Order: sequence, then structure tokens, then C-alpha cells
Amino acid sequence: MFNYLILALVVLSTSCSGTAKNHSSTSGSSGRGQAGKTDSTTRDTTSSRRASESMTTQSAHSAGPAHVVPAVEPAAEASKSGVSLPSFAIPSLWGNTCTNSDYKGKPAIVEVWSAGCPHCVNQAEELEKLAKSLDFSKFAVIAIHATGGKSVKKSVASHFTNKKIQVCLDNMSFVRSLKTLAYKYRVRGVPHLFILDKKGNIQVVLRGTKKAKFLKKVLKTYE
Repeated sequence: MFNYLILALVVLSTSCSGTAKNHSSTSGSSGRGQAGKTDSTTRDTTSSRRASESMTTQSAHSAGPAHVVPAVEPAAEASKSGVSLPSFAIPSLWGNTCTNSDYKGKPAIVEVWSAGCPHCVNQAEELEKLAKSLDFSKFAVIAIHATGGKSVKKSVASHFTNKKIQVCLDNMSFVRSLKTLAYKYRVRGVPHLFILDKKGNIQVVLRGTKKAKFLKKVLKTYE
């Protein structure tokens, strides 16, 4: 399982890009189809690419067996089991250390993401929008970059400017730690967001890009 998770997240940028193509407009797909008519080699290549995109869509956005969560539309898995996230201590983009205490006593968003994933880049923009109107004395937002550690600091910094958002430079340690939780909580694609209540319990798991207004509404549910 560890090897699978490591491999999956090392190629997240590829998987997420494939998903982005899969959600492109019908006219774009038609254009590829027309190009495929020119010769058999192009047709074979197009067919192979589409099959690959279909598989990466299921990998990046599956919310469970036989259920695929759209990339943008709000979708959630609710939990009332009192499950909390494993303890973590991860270097922060801002020079300190990300820990569970960052959200102690506050409803929070804890996101797992990758700078190489287009949907994650969109999610970063939404979190920045959310931060402009969020009262951080009452709520917390933590964005954990899944791989690369400090080596990806420059790339990560290009997506976040609001220091009220705790941005963490992880190297797979957090994703590995999730093996202690039930399968439904584990990262199977990015962006992957946990919504926590004031006690730090996981109340909602979100997969795919979510709008700032929607996230704020969900957070306030647990205020």
C-alpha cells in the first residue's frame, strides 16, 4: 500500500492534468476526434490517451466504490465517528512548523494538494479568496503539499501569499500516516480536503476543487 501511495502521489501532476482534460468541453473532444481521422496512428494515440484519462479521473476523484465526485461541484462524505487526524509536524512555508495545534479548538480545513495539479492550483486560489473573509480567530486553514518537502518551496510559494493559511511542505509523511484511518478518509487523489470540527474530529471529506463560498458555509456549520 505504501508503494502504491508513493507512486500515486509522485505522478499526481500527470493524473490531475489528465482529469482536467477529461473535464474539458465537448468541442475540445470533438477536435481531437477530427484530428484522429487523419491516419490510423493518430487514432490509436487518441484512443490510448482517452483510456488513460478515464482511469486517472477515477483515481483522482473517486469518493468510493462506484461513486465519482465531480471536480468542481460540492460533494461530501459526512462522518460522526469522532475520528481525528494523526499527529504531524511538518516544515511550514512561513518558516515555522505545521502541527495539529494549528487548528486546536477551531473548525478547520486541512487540505492535501500538489502544485503540479491544475485542480489544486484552482483550489489554492479559492483558499486565498476564502482567507480574505474568514475570521482566523475562529477558524483555521492548513494546506499540506504532499511531496517534495522544502525542495518545492519556491513552487508552493507561487500559489499562496496569505500567511494566515498555514502552508506545509511535506514529503509524504502525512499521507503515509493516514493508513491508520479507515479507507474512506485516505488520499486517493488531490485536492483532498478534510473538514474538522472544534474538537479536531473529521466531519467531512471533500475531493476535487471546492469554491470559497461553499467551504465557508461548511466551516460555519461547525462554529
